[in-house]
This record gives sequence, structure tokens and C-alpha cells, in this order.
Amino acid sequence: MKRIREANKNTQQEWDQIYSDPELATRWTQWFDGSLVEAVIRHIPKGTKVLDVGCGVGFSEYVFQKMKGRQDLLLYGLDSSAKAVEYLRRHSSVVWEGILHWDVVTDFPFREKAFDVAMACEILEHLESPEALVKELARVGKRMIVTVPNKLEVDTEYHIWEFDESDVLAFLSPYGKTSIEIARNNCQIVGVCECK
Repeated sequence: MKRIREANKNTQQEWDQIYSDPELATRWTQWFDGSLVEAVIRHIPKGTKVLDVGCGVGFSEYVFQKMKGRQDLLLYGLDSSAKAVEYLRRHSSVVWEGILHWDVVTDFPFREKAFDVAMACEILEHLESPEALVKELARVGKRMIVTVPNKLEVDTEYHIWEFDESDVLAFLSPYGKTSIEIARNNCQIVGVCECK
């Protein structure tokens, strides 16, 4: 993992401003494609209770839309932007069991292994302490799914970390059996960990 920017624009105020404007908010969904969505869906079993950390209006919304026929899923979201939570509650096309406004790097208000899947898609590259989020995902999830940009194949001024495949393996492996795959024409890494 390599830091690519010293300054970090990822403040709560910045994301609240983005999610206050539907046009700005939906701009963050424009790059999603089928191969990345399919790569994540393959790792969400039937009858699954899912926690989406950093839910916003982001990637997981598209995953869940694609799985709309899956009435067996219980979906929960958590985001550090109050405006993101408000936006998702108003505009989501999927049914959420609950969406919380919570700091994504603070201990989550859930017991250990409360979720079959705990996922964080396209968020680690924005955080000062991505390790803290991964640790909490492993604590509350039986399975952990993360997606990150592959090196600088996808870049915005909001990314402060660069990841490669070995970084994702190093992040997840301490928590259990880990696998990775590459999606979206080499642009994204999907990491999956069966948590101990």
C-alpha cells in the first residue's frame, strides 16, 4: 500500500456536500460495470445478512439492484456521512433493514459475527486508517468482501492510497482464508476473506 496524496479531501463535510446534491452524488456511480458487480455477487450466498460499510449511493447499491430478485437478503448499511444516509433512505431502489450514520473507522455497534457478509466497496482508498475498517469488518462479518482500485488504474483526487493485489492479500489474510480476483479490465481488485 502506497500513499499517493498527503492531503485528504475525504472529510465528513466534503461528503455531506456531495450527497446534498443528487447530481454530484450520482456522479460517483458512473464507472460501475457488470464485471465488478458480478465479481461481488458471486460471493454473497443465499439467505445472507449483509452489512455494507460506506454504503452512500455507491457501488453496493448497484450490486443490490442487480440482486433485486433475491428476497432472501437482509441488507444493512453504515456510512459516516449523514447526508449519504439520508440520500440512500430517500432514493434507494432496494429494501434496507436498517441504515446507520456511523464513523466507519470506529467500533461498529454490532456484536461479533453479526453478519454473514460484511463488505466495503471502493472505500479503503479514501481512509486515513483503512486497517481499522478491515479489522471491524472481520470482527462483525463471517465473510468479508472489499473492493479497491488496482493501483492507479482508477484515480480521483479523493484517493489517498494505492493498492495492488499483494496489498489486499496482506490486509485480509490475517483474518482468515483469503482470495482475490481482478475485475473491470484490470481496474479493480476484489478481495474475499472467510473470517476466523
